[in-house]
Amino acid sequence: MTQSAFNPSQANQQLAAMQSQVIRMQQNLTALRIEFDMHKAGRVPSLPVEFRSQFGEDLIAWTLFGGKSDDFSSRPALLTDTAIP
Repeated sequence: MTQSAFNPSQANQQLAAMQSQVIRMQQNLTALRIEFDMHKAGRVPSLPVEFRSQFGEDLIAWTLFGGKSDDFSSRPALLTDTAIP
């Protein structure tokens, strides 16, 4: 039985692929959760619920806005405790 040598380049590629898969899974689960919550509230999305960014920026924005789907007139809760210059 022979052991193959560790290849850092291949390991980095595999790690990057797994990270992309995790982001995609989070995007899909978040979209499903939004659709479920809207259905419970008796609402229908006017457009398909999709998170399509490559690196998960859309998930970050969704989190920053506290998952709000309407009434963006107030500041997100995350920003209310910080001073804005």
